Amino acid sequence: MRMNVYKVSLLLGLSVAASSYGSMIGVNFVGNSVAAADYTLTTTQNAGVANQVNWNNAKLNSGATADLFGPLAGQLADNTGVDSGAAITWSANGKGKVGRAGVTDDNVLMNGYLDDSSTVVGNNATVTFGSLNQFAADGYKVYVYFGAATDNRTGTISDGTTTFYTKTKSSTSYSFPADYTIATSTTDGTYVAANYAVFSGTADDLTLTYQRDSGNGGILGIQVVAVPEPATLGMLGLGTIITLLIRRSVSA
Repeated sequence: MRMNVYKVSLLLGLSVAASSYGSMIGVNFVGNSVAAADYTLTTTQNAGVANQVNWNNAKLNSGATADLFGPLAGQLADNTGVDSGAAITWSANGKGKVGRAGVTDDNVLMNGYLDDSSTVVGNNATVTFGSLNQFAADGYKVYVYFGAATDNRTGTISDGTTTFYTKTKSSTSYSFPADYTIATSTTDGTYVAANYAVFSGTADDLTLTYQRDSGNGGILGIQVVAVPEPATLGMLGLGTIITLLIRRSVSA
């Protein structure tokens, strides 16, 4: 009986953890003119700090929703493989490749990028989302993966409100998901090694910009994660309470 109680407690705990993210949109920048396996995520590959499947792939250095391929060609799909209702445009000077063998799904995500190869201010790697409120009515978090083929290149990643000062940490010396490192420095000129940044927002439109400093770098991928709806949060709370009650009864 006690073993069954532990099993129920474990399943509830896992259910709570798995449900902590809302709906997601994932965009992987292939960094290549062709859909090579080590750079393109299939519909079943699970990648990102907020693990998801059904990634959209973009292989052009400038494009829009109609240029995406993956779960739904020409549409911005969510993690269930249906149209999210949101839109995307992106632009960069070129495409970049880290050159690692795929091996893991996250290594595929962290392999190609929109390359800011220009030293001219304003010639950045830029991604803009539109109609996000249709996808995430209660707000969202954004995970932006960035880097280059060479480590310690300085640059910034910004959503127009918050700017992180970073050094690239994404060469073939690293493997993912083990080496995911969040950006922390918002101090101008203080560059700290990282490979992803997290932003929050509620606006219908969102623009993300990577600006190089000491060398080429760019955006490898982006996840937009909807804030869970109140009903979902209620279920999370209920699951947590039930798990705690079961554990207490076992200890008594």
